[in-house]
Amino acid sequence: MTPTAQPASQVIADALVKITVIRAGQTPSASFLDQGVRALNQMMAAWEVDGRAIGYIPVGVATDILTVPDAAILGIVNNLAIHLAPSFSATASPEVIALAQMGLQIIDKITAEEVLACLDLQPTADRRGYNIEID
Repeated sequence: MTPTAQPASQVIADALVKITVIRAGQTPSASFLDQGVRALNQMMAAWEVDGRAIGYIPVGVATDILTVPDAAILGIVNNLAIHLAPSFSATASPEVIALAQMGLQIIDKITAEEVLACLDLQPTADRRGYNIEID
């Protein structure tokens, strides 16, 4: 998977826009960015414990670049928005919640593909699954 080249600050800003804490194009304050970094690291640590290890390395400052596949950004931004909303007395719209769920499904596919690649399984004859029987 291709890693993203987005700084944490962009992901945090996108999440804050989703819950209308800031407007599109507006730069979050230093305290908003610090809060976003903490929330991002907490959320990603929880995901790793939950089996969603996607290569995330905790960020120290908002200018750090994320170490995740590009396909994971949708899930990260929208779930971070939901995670941050209560701290800003904001709410996530049904659209943000739906995108967060879609993003998690994508992340689950990414982690499943990485596990399958490590197992070196042979595809079944119809190529619809994998043969997990040991010869």
